Amino acid sequence: MTDPKRAAQQLHDLHTWAPMLATLTELTAPRSPAQTIHTQSGRTRDLGDLLAPTLDATDKGAHALRTHAQVTEWATIWASSAELTYTSHPLDALAHHSARLAEQWADWDAFTDDLTVLHHRVARLTGHTPRTIGPCPQDGCT
Repeated sequence: MTDPKRAAQQLHDLHTWAPMLATLTELTAPRSPAQTIHTQSGRTRDLGDLLAPTLDATDKGAHALRTHAQVTEWATIWASSAELTYTSHPLDALAHHSARLAEQWADWDAFTDDLTVLHHRVARLTGHTPRTIGPCPQDGCT
């Protein structure tokens, strides 16, 4: 069972990193004429059209989410499943009620498993994961 405090922190992280996801979405969906591809049918497709089906595979769950809108939709679905009523962002609502949900919600383990995957994915996308660059300079370091 995942600790409710850890889950709440992960939810707050996702909410804090949202602006970075918006920037990332803009950067990975370029719409310039220089990247336009003409198809045999006469249609033009740009790089964003070619990448979108791969990057936006929302039916694959937390493993495929990459935009703030998708993360918000994910949180909305889980908040609805937990029967939460809220006026703020669903990530904040889930974080606020995490202690109660951990004790009473039958889907807590499934939710936190999904949350861990999503948190790791968004952390990687936004540069919030540790990176190993080159060999370790001294014995025993990781």
